[in-house]
Amino acid sequence: MKTSYQPGSQSFWMRFVFPAGLMLLIWLIQRFVYTYFWQLGFPALQEAVAWVCGLGERIFMVLAPLLAYSLAYFRGARGWERLTAGFVPFLASLLFELYKAAGVFSPGETAYYALGSPFLVFAFLVLAMSGVAEIICRIRNRRRGGHLRVWTLLPLSAILSGLAALFLMMIWGGGVHWFYIYQSGYLALFDF
Repeated sequence: MKTSYQPGSQSFWMRFVFPAGLMLLIWLIQRFVYTYFWQLGFPALQEAVAWVCGLGERIFMVLAPLLAYSLAYFRGARGWERLTAGFVPFLASLLFELYKAAGVFSPGETAYYALGSPFLVFAFLVLAMSGVAEIICRIRNRRRGGHLRVWTLLPLSAILSGLAALFLMMIWGGGVHWFYIYQSGYLALFDF
């Protein structure tokens, strides 16, 4: 039986641009509704919609690799294409936040802002979900007659790095310890 995973089996547009573009479109819709819903004149719904879209955007950033990675994987995307497609909502959100921060901070401070725990935790959680998606795709591929090993070091390392980052940056001391390290770095670099 022919395996469903054939690297490079579809065009670059279908195996990478479509999954990445779909993730970007979903993120943009959530961001647009979150930002502009108040202009529609429904004040009773505004708070609920903002809450749902704001939380939904964050949840979507973490769960996007499950959809994007799978779409890209079974269209024959290479490893970097699958990983990048899943990171698109996170990267779009990061660039949007850095754009806003650039209006307040210097370029160096703006770049350092990206190393804050909210951004790093999301990056590692997206990486972890990419590891989960890789394992799920390998299981599905194996059921379709593929011969890839399901449990390998790379996806498991991605999952463990996400869990470690979540613990270090958010759970350990309520995130205070990591924030202290972050603030110490900021003071060392920018406190003249």
